[in-house]
Amino acid sequence: MEYTAAAALLDGSFMTHAEHLRLASSFAMEDRWDESLWAHIDCIKNILRDGSPTAPLPLAPGSPDNIPREILGAAWWCFNSCFRRRGLRFIPESCPEAYELLTAFRPGASSELHASLKRTARGKILLQGIQIITGFTFARFAIQSGDKDAAVKWCRDTIDFAATHPPFATPDPNAVGLEKVVQLNMGYLREMLDALTKATNPSANMSDGDSPQRSAVIDPLSLEDFRNGIAPTPSDLDPAMLVCGKCGKRDIKLMRCSLCHKVAYCNRGCQKRDWRRHKNTTCGKRTG
Repeated sequence: MEYTAAAALLDGSFMTHAEHLRLASSFAMEDRWDESLWAHIDCIKNILRDGSPTAPLPLAPGSPDNIPREILGAAWWCFNSCFRRRGLRFIPESCPEAYELLTAFRPGASSELHASLKRTARGKILLQGIQIITGFTFARFAIQSGDKDAAVKWCRDTIDFAATHPPFATPDPNAVGLEKVVQLNMGYLREMLDALTKATNPSANMSDGDSPQRSAVIDPLSLEDFRNGIAPTPSDLDPAMLVCGKCGKRDIKLMRCSLCHKVAYCNRGCQKRDWRRHKNTTCGKRTG
């Protein structure tokens, strides 16, 4: 993996946590999502190991208020965005270390990784916010797999968890940084729960780009929010299933092209029928 070579040159004392996050984000902006995922994992673990979880994120003057103000908060949000990106399919079997890290920060979880966060009042708030963001991600996983009951449980458990943890219990119109991000995620969770409990086919509704429920699973930040290059853009996040590049069928079990890793297909037949077009577009741009 190219990331390993880059990290070998920039790791340790030669690279600050902010620079590590910038490196991870640069991979995402280049659609190198596998490298971005692992770079974010390393960045997060380095921050936790070094005992500096509340270190401030370098932000340009006038940056929007919905950007976490701590490097760890921004790194965690971006790490979760890797799982929410349209067309990507990071699953437990292929990314066990990533899912182990996510699970350690689910709402209500206790882990030795939390130690440095629990040392200060701000660290405890950061931990709670990270756990709420993670609960939203797990709710999304359940929707993507078509498990309505699990999705409802994740939504309710995360909402209940937030209700017992100020400052996330009550919306604050003046919130900024992590508090603003969590507040937005809480709004999406409530919309998602409402859609799940009312819809007869919630998985389909959440997957439809024209569905009124789609706003419940779109993240708040945009490219402009990260114009300083700190974090990746999730502007085209999609909660849904993969779409076959040939026939248009939607399914979570489609396989992506092994060359470009962008376009998915139902089977080899659909891939072969689409190859002439595909090799001159997406794959051509990737490999040319």
